[in-house]
This record gives sequence, C-alpha cells and structure tokens, in this order.
Amino acid sequence: LPLEYLRSTRNADPKLGEKAMLRSPTDLAVAATEVALARAGVGAEEIGLIVGAACSPVETTPSAAQRLGARLNIKANAYDVLTSANGILLQLSLFDAAHPEKLPDVMVCVSANTPTQQVDYRGGDGAVHLGDAAVAVAVSAVRPGKLRLESVGYTADSTADFLACETYG
Repeated sequence: LPLEYLRSTRNADPKLGEKAMLRSPTDLAVAATEVALARAGVGAEEIGLIVGAACSPVETTPSAAQRLGARLNIKANAYDVLTSANGILLQLSLFDAAHPEKLPDVMVCVSANTPTQQVDYRGGDGAVHLGDAAVAVAVSAVRPGKLRLESVGYTADSTADFLACETYG
C-alpha cells in the first residue's frame, strides 16, 4: 500500500486496501520469479512444477502458483502449500522428503505476501506487520546449481500461544 494511504487512513477499513494497493501478491511473485530464473539461468519453458504460498492472497482460486504460471506462461503443474511462516523452507522440506527421480528437473518455489493490505493499523496485534515481500527460488534435484541444499527440515507447534517454527538447513 502507498505510505501516504497508510498515513492518512491507517487502513481502518482493510477491505479498501485491495483497491489502494500498488502491487498484488501475484505482481510481487512474478517479479521475484523472474529474478530467480534469470539468476539460475533457467527459462520459463524448463519449469516442471510451481509451488506457491500466499498467506495474504487477494484471491484464493486460482491458487497463487497457478496465477504465477499464467502470468509467466509456464506450462507446468502448480499448487500452493500454505503456512503462516517460512513458506519456502516448508516447500523445500517437501522436496527434500520426496524421491528425486519423481520430481521434475526444475521447480520454482515462491512465497508472496502483502499483509499491509489486510491490517488495521490503528492498533492491536496486527499492527506489527510492516511490509510486503516475495521470495522465489528455482530448484532442481538433478541439475547442479550455484548453491547446494544438503538438508532442510520444518516443524511447527500449533499448540503454543504463538506459531513456533523451527527450520534448519
């Protein structure tokens, strides 16, 4: 959301935030994915799977991954794996647990969130959400890349007073 909009309205009516937004979660996901593919030296036509996450989607159907695929003209399976934190690490932990021979050669993991659109900044617990962002990574179990993931794990404790996530890699 524009800073002036937040200053003047404090987003008192989050339903209006969608109309005032400069970039949607999908816009952010597209930008992050384009950078990830360029850095990995991978073309959109090489992607065999898109796994997305958006904790603050503007719409839920089609999924964030499907919207991303459509925008980038990627002809691949696409679905979302949702979590309230560390979406990319959860996605990577799912790949780490899979049989590499059953995975496509190249996959994209992307998480894009725009909590500023949904928070009433007049106070309360939600006012700690300060920014919108997206992250994307192109991954492969068979093609060597610039980085090598040795292992990744993800656990969450939903019985705690807050969501506790532990990640390692």
